[in-house]
Amino acid sequence: MVRLRALVALPLTFVLAFATVDLAVPASASAASVRVKATALPAIAKLAAKQVGRRYVEGGTTPKRGFDCSGLVTYTYKKAAKIRLPHSAQQQFKKARKISARKARPGDLVFFHDGSGHVYHVGIYAGQHRMYAAATVKDGVRFQSIWSRAITYGTFRHG
Repeated sequence: MVRLRALVALPLTFVLAFATVDLAVPASASAASVRVKATALPAIAKLAAKQVGRRYVEGGTTPKRGFDCSGLVTYTYKKAAKIRLPHSAQQQFKKARKISARKARPGDLVFFHDGSGHVYHVGIYAGQHRMYAAATVKDGVRFQSIWSRAITYGTFRHG
């Protein structure tokens, strides 16, 4: 939970009184609550690169167990940037701020979608139209070209 303080105006007949109220908001409530310093992006990409060769495991979120695509993102952002993201490509997409390909930096995310709004895959952008991703049991985590045009870049960076 994130605690927010709000200044609330309370009308009292002809006098206006002000009170401070504590509002409890779940930490996952808004994209603004998940922010990464821009300086953390290289560490995210570097940590993702260290996972190349790890096995693909559906639901996996650790190097020892293995990764699925969103688990790789969850792990690298948690370890390199100290933030927690949901373990679902679709939920990560909903939380991310959308950016153009031109503005994408290594460590940002690449979301793959079917055109109807459903995100089915996510990778960690490495630059030059390449990414780190956990895609299949056969390949595990790998460094690869971005193979589709049905993508959206996303970021959690600020500054």
